[in-house]
Amino acid sequence: MRDKSPERNRKRDRIERDFDDGRFDSQEKMRGERVSRGRGGRDAHARSRNEEPTRSRIDDGYEDFDAEDEIEDDERTFSRGGRIEARKRKKRKKKHYLLKFLLVAAVGVGAYFLMMSDLFSIRAVEVAGNEHYTKERIAEMSGLRIGENMFKIDMGKVEDRLAKDPYIQIAKVERKPFHGVLIDVEERAEKFMIKNGEKYAIVDYDGMVLREADEPPPLPLIENFKITKAEPGKALVVTENALLMDTIRFLGKAEKSDLFFMRVVASDISVKAFIYEGLICKGSYKNIESNIESLKKVIADLQQQNVERGTIIISGNDACTFTPEADA
Repeated sequence: MRDKSPERNRKRDRIERDFDDGRFDSQEKMRGERVSRGRGGRDAHARSRNEEPTRSRIDDGYEDFDAEDEIEDDERTFSRGGRIEARKRKKRKKKHYLLKFLLVAAVGVGAYFLMMSDLFSIRAVEVAGNEHYTKERIAEMSGLRIGENMFKIDMGKVEDRLAKDPYIQIAKVERKPFHGVLIDVEERAEKFMIKNGEKYAIVDYDGMVLREADEPPPLPLIENFKITKAEPGKALVVTENALLMDTIRFLGKAEKSDLFFMRVVASDISVKAFIYEGLICKGSYKNIESNIESLKKVIADLQQQNVERGTIIISGNDACTFTPEADA
């Protein structure tokens, strides 16, 4: 007998049509099977108690049952099953993460002990770019020791240690497989000196004081400056700082043109640049710098004539005048 509820009849008819047309997917078929098994179980329980099965009879080729209640039971069954499966997947993921973590940790520990082994101990220290210091001296200044593990060394600290020396402008330290360390340095060069009391301050073209010397080395001597501070590793400080920068620029341009002076008496008006002690070049920095090529030709002619005394006056526009009197 059909249920008197129109809503339940419509649901039952829809399910029957879906079975007949084959439109149920696999999940719906499984749902139908579980509904059938659940219904059969209740009927068997009723027969064991000598009770007449409730709402279960075959009529005209279909079985009358409460479709809405059965579908709700099936949805609850599937919901519980989904939660169980989700928990299982979560547990499997946790296991996979744990295995990956243990594998990475094992590799990391193994790599650490390998790096700390004698396989990576220093057996040679190479030095490149040095001119002022010997390679042995720079290796000693670095503090690196043969036999020391190269991965226990802070290369940045080694570079800072080397750069504290006034002569070392840039230092780069890098590891070389498997037992070597390379120290590549860029050194400052001594360019001129300036008298500081009884000593001579040796300076580069950046104005950095490199050292102090008791005896004058073969470098251009610049004069007419009052020194405020001349400390190795620090910039030279004088009262005429702008004039000092002009003098340094002048010496640098002259060197690039292969022109060297043994002594320079600086002045805002007229500079005296001594080629020899008795042969002088006189003029402003601007005029001398703009006429360096002409000056070189005049000096070359005088050298061919063995002239070592006199004054070359540069007034600009390639005008170089020579007089045999030395203007000391």
